[in-house]
Amino acid sequence: MSYSIIKFPRGKDKHDFYYYKQFDSACPVSSLISPDPATSIYVCSFTQELEEGFLKKYMGLAGHISSLHIGIYKHRKGNKKKRRTIFYAVVSYSSPASVVAMLNNASMQDKIDRLRENEAEPQLDPLGALGMEGTTEEEKQKFIDEMEDGGFTIVLPEKVGARKFVSDGAATTVKVASAKKAERLQKMLERKEEADEQEVERKKRRQRKELYKNDFYKFQIKEVKKEALVELRKGFEMDKIKLVNRKRRKVQE
Repeated sequence: MSYSIIKFPRGKDKHDFYYYKQFDSACPVSSLISPDPATSIYVCSFTQELEEGFLKKYMGLAGHISSLHIGIYKHRKGNKKKRRTIFYAVVSYSSPASVVAMLNNASMQDKIDRLRENEAEPQLDPLGALGMEGTTEEEKQKFIDEMEDGGFTIVLPEKVGARKFVSDGAATTVKVASAKKAERLQKMLERKEEADEQEVERKKRRQRKELYKNDFYKFQIKEVKKEALVELRKGFEMDKIKLVNRKRRKVQE
């Protein structure tokens, strides 16, 4: 069976990439262990040692881990300079279904990413964000009463852990969100403003182009009129010459 690659988050904007597959007899491990291939996953890295807590946290998303063995394997054959050290772990689950779930690479990666995202975005207390953090319930209630007397309505969620926000009872709503989401929202607004500015600039360019076209067409019309007037004057002069010549011929006759 070939290896799959899974990405584990490691700090902010950093990730570790590990190779893994269902355990089989070809996996280089210590001779002291004999895991069951039906319930075991083999994980390895060529760059760093694997941590027990780290593996349990993320690989435990596939199911209950019954045992975990971590080791280091060094090749004894071949050129010494080309020998690679393998940092490995054998994760044994309580059920073969967990191995099947772990081998579903896309599903597992999605679970790991969502877990990391939830950890990075803690829920905030709206009153704490408004400077009421660490105050007693009575002080918070007093603050709510003062806000309502001033025309505001404090809207609190019915479910524990849900988002909380403050509304003025009209059109304005002040929503309390995580710092990460606030940063994303700010970037979205900046991109929207930039897109709006680009659209305004495009409209200005189109308007200038239309004006140029109109001016160009007006210029052409004027030139045509001038040329027609010149031709008319030429024709008038020719007619005058013809009349003079006719008068001369009559006089001579």
